[in-house]
Amino acid sequence: MPSAEFVGQFALLVVTYSALVVAIHLLYARLARSARGWLSSEKGGYLVNKLGGATFVGFGVGLATASR
Repeated sequence: MPSAEFVGQFALLVVTYSALVVAIHLLYARLARSARGWLSSEKGGYLVNKLGGATFVGFGVGLATASR
């Protein structure tokens, strides 16, 4: 049976981890909100399309040159 000090430490671990997860997700939401305007602009959309295309070309080259 766990002692009382381990239960307290575990509770602190759970609270700390939960707080960090919430803080990180709030940061993600804030960054997404600020990037929304730029990504929906013509310049942002153009850049996303070019980066996406280059990524798929890179994947294709990697697959073409990969050996079994």
